[in-house]
Amino acid sequence: MNVLKYILITFVILKLNICFASNYDLEIAQPQPNLDTKNRFYKAYPGLEYNVRVAINGGEFPFLYSLVEAPSGMEIDAKGVITWSNPVESQSPYNVTLTVTDASSISKTVSWTISVSQSGFRFIDAINGKTVSQGGTGSIDNPWKTIKDWYEGDDVGSIARNSYAGEFLYWREGTYLIDGFIDPDNANRFLNRDGNKPNVWLAYPGEKPIIDFNDAYINIWETTNLYIDGFEFALNGNQRGLGLVLPSSGSHVTIRRSKFHGITTGYVGGNNSHVFITRTSPGTQGGYWAIQDNEFYDVNQGYGVLGYSAEQVLIENNYLHDIDGHAIGPKEGTAMWFIRNNKFFNNPLDAIGIQYSDTGGILSGHIEVSYNLVLQGAGGGWVRVNSNQTASGHPVYVFRNTILGELVQAARPTASNGPFHFYNNVIVNDSTHADKIQQLNVEDVSKVVVTDGLTGGYSDSVVDSDGFLEPTNFGDYIGTHGHQVGARPSAPIDLIQNE
Repeated sequence: MNVLKYILITFVILKLNICFASNYDLEIAQPQPNLDTKNRFYKAYPGLEYNVRVAINGGEFPFLYSLVEAPSGMEIDAKGVITWSNPVESQSPYNVTLTVTDASSISKTVSWTISVSQSGFRFIDAINGKTVSQGGTGSIDNPWKTIKDWYEGDDVGSIARNSYAGEFLYWREGTYLIDGFIDPDNANRFLNRDGNKPNVWLAYPGEKPIIDFNDAYINIWETTNLYIDGFEFALNGNQRGLGLVLPSSGSHVTIRRSKFHGITTGYVGGNNSHVFITRTSPGTQGGYWAIQDNEFYDVNQGYGVLGYSAEQVLIENNYLHDIDGHAIGPKEGTAMWFIRNNKFFNNPLDAIGIQYSDTGGILSGHIEVSYNLVLQGAGGGWVRVNSNQTASGHPVYVFRNTILGELVQAARPTASNGPFHFYNNVIVNDSTHADKIQQLNVEDVSKVVVTDGLTGGYSDSVVDSDGFLEPTNFGDYIGTHGHQVGARPSAPIDLIQNE
């Protein structure tokens, strides 16, 4: 019997018993209740669009969103994006209640308030603004011109100045050089320390400010309530090979709707990356990170997103391409990561590389990789679990992905790690490994669990060149196998590529 036909018959039988029970409880990771106006969800400027996105950990994808209580004019779409085009100033905060329901009909609800006021906002305009010395005050009518203005100087003492701590900073269109204090003794680090500076950076609605990493990188020490939305980060001249460096101790962190491009050099072993979640001491991990709707590209050696120690991290609806290294790489001590509904293209090595580790008894795992589309491009596109070949760790779940990559790998399954679960994936490559998954250095065969996979070679026409299931022979598997949840072009759902 033809191998492809045999696979098809097998899946017709198995499809009858498919169950998509969630691995982790549905949780609304953002917004969280009982926060204050230092958090982006809790504050808006009168007349400027309020635009935020809900972040969901666990549960059974896809999700349905509804606003149970909201101010007039506020809406939510199928992706969980909440928009309020014209917030009206009020002496009292507005109440909002949101309900999320997953595919298994489990619901969760969260309530929060939104204060609408001109207080606590600053503005910067690289084209029409004024420097402090020219009389710029940072108001909407008299915006600053340079980063140095809100950083309060470019000398070492400016690190500690905190006149605008906790305020939201709107950036108008234009190109901004990093001209605050840059520490030459720390590989040209631009330091935002101890909550002394604005921690919410918002592109002015409809505009795309560019931050030019002119041989400097940004290190934000205090990441709680960090919110960065709507930028282009150009790293091409950055010799350190770093963009945003954020300690893992922070909570309620969002990086959204931004472009990151250009790492042309860096240090060997230097964790070169666009977004680097760096480790903090054990026991100080924060949580509720959301990296959504961004584009990462043009890395000649390094990562798009790299993380140590961080927990409760959602990486969703991003487009990662032309990254020579690792597009997404959870490393030591990472737990409760949800890598969902991203698109990968032309990444010569790892699209997703889960290093997995046991560092001082802190184990990696409890990671979901789901609904992602991995396209091979010129080669590569690997998806690897336990590339560090660590003996101890928690479960990893790889499911409902469409992977056209040279290698899918589960390394060194042992009696004390995993299990590594692979189910309901569509995997297409020309390898000879069983289920198209390489099991490397197996110590316990029970710890790699492969079920209900749809596989084939590149010539078998399981999917088309865009990664969609070929409808004639495989249309019955749309919605049960691979990243597709419906008819084209939802792959992933409404992916924002920021073009």
